[in-house]
Amino acid sequence: MTEFLFPLFMAVVQLSVLIGAVRMLHAGRRVLVVVFFAFAVASCLFSTLYWIVYDLLRPGTRMPFAANEICEWAQFLLLASSLRADFPERISLRKALLPAALFAAANTALWIAWSGEWVQDILTGLSLGWLLCVLISCFLASGALSRAEWFVLGAAAFLVIALQTATFLVPAAASQFLSLFCSVLLLAVAVLLPLKAVLSYRKGGRALPCFCLSYASFGWSIVVMYMSDNAVYYIALSLSILCYPLMLWAIRKEVAEE
Repeated sequence: MTEFLFPLFMAVVQLSVLIGAVRMLHAGRRVLVVVFFAFAVASCLFSTLYWIVYDLLRPGTRMPFAANEICEWAQFLLLASSLRADFPERISLRKALLPAALFAAANTALWIAWSGEWVQDILTGLSLGWLLCVLISCFLASGALSRAEWFVLGAAAFLVIALQTATFLVPAAASQFLSLFCSVLLLAVAVLLPLKAVLSYRKGGRALPCFCLSYASFGWSIVVMYMSDNAVYYIALSLSILCYPLMLWAIRKEVAEE
C-alpha cells in the first residue's frame, strides 16, 4: 500500500505545482525560468504516472529500463536550464565542473556496484552531474553559502562517498553501522538545506540564494533516494515531494523581486 500511496501523493503535488507554474507565466517576467521549471515538473509527473500504472499492471515486478528513466533525466536537465535562466550574467562552470563530476562519478560507481545496471546508471549520473555542476556555479554566483557552510557540505559529500565505499570492504556488522551513519548524515543535510532556504528569506535576505537552495534541496534529496532503501528511502522521497512547492515558492519570490 505504501508503494502505491507515495507515488499517488507525489502525482497530486506535482500536478498542483505544475498548475501553479503555468499560472505564473501570465506575469510575463522570468519566463524562461518558469517554463523550464514547468517542463521539469511535467517530466517527473509523467514518470510518477508511469510508476503508478506499472505498479497497477504488474505489482511486485521489478521495473525495467523504461520511460520513467528518460523523464527523470529530462527533469534534471530542465532544472539546470531553469537555474541558468535566472542569472542575467553568464555563470562560470569551470570552478564547479571538477567537484560536480567527481561527486557524480562516485555516485554512479556506487549505483553500478549495487544494481549492475551500467547504461541507465551512467546516463543518470551524467544528467544529475550536470544539474550539480550548474547548482554549484549558481551557489558561487549568488553567495548562498558561507565559507563554513561550503566546508560542511563538502565534508558531508566526501564522507558519504567514502563511507559508502567502505561498506564493500568491511565485515557485515561494520557495514551496517557505516550505512546507518551515512543515512543519518544524508538526511541531516536533506533537512538543513530546505530549512536554510526558508529561513534565509524570512530573515530579510535576497530571494536568489533561497531560489538556489530550494533547487539544491531537491537535488540532495534525489542523491539520498538513490543511496538508500526502506525507511530512509521513503523519508527522502517525502522530502523530495515537499521540495516541489518549495521550488515554486522560491521562484515566486525571485520573480516578485525583479
